[in-house]
Amino acid sequence: MTKPAHDKLTFIRIGGAWQPVVTGFHDFPALLNLDAVHWGMTSIAVEQLRTDKNFLRYLDSDGDGKIRVSEIRDALSFMISVFADGTGLDQRSDVLHLPHLNRDDAGGDRIFAAGKAILLSLGKPESSDISLAELLDDVASKSSASCNGDGVISASGVDDPGLASLIELIIRYTGGTSDLSGENGVDSAAIDRIEKLYEGWCSWAKQDTFKPEKVKMFQAAEKLADALDTYFLNSEAMAFLAADPDRLKPCTIAADVCSSDGVSEALTRLVIAAPDAAGELDTAARVNPLYREELTALFGMPAFQAYLKGGKLSAPAWRTLRTDMKKYADFMATCPETVFSEDDAARMAKSATAEQLKRLRKLVDADLEVGRARAAEDMLLKAVLYQRYLLEFLNNFINLSELFRTDGHCMLQSGTLVMDARRFSLVVPVRNPAEHRAIAASGNICVAYIEISRRQTVEKCQLAVAITSGSMRNLFVGKRGVFFSAEGEEYDARIVQFLDAPVSVSDALKEPFCKFAGFFGKQMDKLFSTRANDAQKALSNDLSGGKLPVAPANNSSLNGSMLLMGGGVGLAALGSSLAFIVKSLQNVSVWSVILVLLGILLVFGGPGVVVSLVRLYRRNLSRFFEASGCALNRNLRMSFALGRVFTCEPGRPAGSHLTVLPHLELAEAAARFRWIARLILVLLIAAAIWAGVWFVRRPAKAESAPAPVPEKTVEAPAPAPTPAPAVK
Repeated sequence: MTKPAHDKLTFIRIGGAWQPVVTGFHDFPALLNLDAVHWGMTSIAVEQLRTDKNFLRYLDSDGDGKIRVSEIRDALSFMISVFADGTGLDQRSDVLHLPHLNRDDAGGDRIFAAGKAILLSLGKPESSDISLAELLDDVASKSSASCNGDGVISASGVDDPGLASLIELIIRYTGGTSDLSGENGVDSAAIDRIEKLYEGWCSWAKQDTFKPEKVKMFQAAEKLADALDTYFLNSEAMAFLAADPDRLKPCTIAADVCSSDGVSEALTRLVIAAPDAAGELDTAARVNPLYREELTALFGMPAFQAYLKGGKLSAPAWRTLRTDMKKYADFMATCPETVFSEDDAARMAKSATAEQLKRLRKLVDADLEVGRARAAEDMLLKAVLYQRYLLEFLNNFINLSELFRTDGHCMLQSGTLVMDARRFSLVVPVRNPAEHRAIAASGNICVAYIEISRRQTVEKCQLAVAITSGSMRNLFVGKRGVFFSAEGEEYDARIVQFLDAPVSVSDALKEPFCKFAGFFGKQMDKLFSTRANDAQKALSNDLSGGKLPVAPANNSSLNGSMLLMGGGVGLAALGSSLAFIVKSLQNVSVWSVILVLLGILLVFGGPGVVVSLVRLYRRNLSRFFEASGCALNRNLRMSFALGRVFTCEPGRPAGSHLTVLPHLELAEAAARFRWIARLILVLLIAAAIWAGVWFVRRPAKAESAPAPVPEKTVEAPAPAPTPAPAVK
């Protein structure tokens, strides 16, 4: 039995950084209390992980597409609380042994009960093991059932037509709620709302004493209300000023009868009919043409006849009608927000009885009870997924040991690119290659951005491939290969972009000279292409102008003897130059020449070689992952040994037999000895150079010297005699 018992951790050096080792369930308590500064990562984008989607859904508890430290701690706490034995987690098993659960914990006991219930439904009541596949099948079957635990009942999920009709009405007036299968239905909140709406409608409708034909007449009269108010006011004014007719005279409004707009404007300014001092309105009198049709229709309505006397509408009758219209308007102001149509009101009266609503609520409660059981089953699925994938994830997050495995792909790797007779396994998805390049450039990692596609689909995806060993000689934009996803799917691959960086020592040594050669070649191409274009343009201008190139005239003054003399002079000058060079080299040693050549190479290529070697040594793998949305705590130095893990050329299978085509045996034999021929050629060139230098510097032969001339001996003169002293 494996229990989380100790709080000591082991650290391992990975990529130059010390990272905690996660070997099993017993390390979880120490990891839970470990400061996040010691973790390999602190966050990662969900889209960068290649693993079970349901596992990632549980791990990313807030659903924001990022997995952070707090969510990992929640997962560790969950496993510590609900498991008493972590053997299954240590084995990364997808089968949960129910006795391994901690039944003293409320969550563990619920998971145990849910597992037993599912085993009972599967016909295995005596079993204690439940697999991930069985759980997923159970979830799929229950998500499409009518009672799936979401508390939503759809019309298709009931057998009673009356209940189905009631559910349809509730959805129509409340909008409904989608269940787990996506079908629209009703929950307890919708039932409460429709009941309240219908009660309010019924209470209001009982107060409705207005018949439909009367309501229709009110609506027609409302359209003419302002015009009729003006008419009766003017009529009362005529009656009031009848004793003084000069104070009330009709005003003449002129209108151009030839202009429809002018006539309409004039009629709009006039009253509905000519005012009558008696205060009555008769459609038989003169009526404004703009109102005649509507006024005639109003006078013809049966409900309007109660307000007419002798076919005329009097001012008191109009005031009575206005009072009734106000009562109707006040009543309509109290109308509830939701108005049921006549047909729907009849259906509600038949379906929305207290008994039917009670039955519908029982169905919702039963479905919610299933939901509570489903919540426990959801915890069970979470526990099984964590048991299967959590330990592997931790070794891709808290430490990155899974990244350097050689027997498969880890969660951070999307698959393998096969190209240039090599296998590239460090491949990650990229959404924005330009942004990825900007961040990854500081890591000195050579990155190829590839585009993958399949014939079955037009959808294309871009990936970033780290090139960590070998050579870049045969890789270029447009080169094609094949990409195998971690799931085994095959895609066509094509390089679309590069992030240049040295890959090996040989590349680092050649990089500055290759760049100089490329720069020199471009300049030469630019120079000669410019001159060629100028010459071609000049020739085109001459030809377009009708001028033809003329060969130079033969100069008869240059005869054969003069040419021979000129050639002799040239040969003499060449010989003199060679003699000068040979004489100059006599005083120069071979090592001096070699040192000068090496000095030239160091001056032009030395700084570039040093920079390339430094970049090669300082390769940082963490920048490659940070450009993909990961947050790494420490740098991961890419050594040559680690580079060969991600980019390699696999050897042939052991015991393979090598052969060639019969008609190519001679060529293959020559190819096998080609390196010997090259070595011999190099030695011959070296020997020739050495011989030339020796010939230049050989000692001169001793020439016959003339006989020495005897020197004449010159005798010194005898000394003068010393005089004798005088005698005194």
